[in-house]
Amino acid sequence: MLAYLIRTDLHGCIKSWGIVLLSCWALIPPVWFLFEFNQEFPANETHDASKVERMKHLQALSRNLWLAFVVVLATIMGIKWPIE
Repeated sequence: MLAYLIRTDLHGCIKSWGIVLLSCWALIPPVWFLFEFNQEFPANETHDASKVERMKHLQALSRNLWLAFVVVLATIMGIKWPIE
C-alpha cells in the first residue's frame, strides 16, 4: 500500500513526498554515522583499538542496511539506474 502511494502521482503531491523521503533517507544516515563516530572517538584523544574496530564494524553493517533501503526506495519510486 505504501509503495503504491509513494509511486502514485495524485496532483504531483504524493510522488513529491516519495522523492523527499528518498532524499532524506539517502542523506541523513551518512551524516549521522560521521557525527556519531566523531562524538564517540574525538581526534584529540587516544582510544582503545578494539572499541574503534567494533564501532567501524557496526557502522559497516548499518551502512549496508542503509544502502539496501536506498535501493528499495529508489525501486519503489521507479528510478532507473543508468546502464551504459
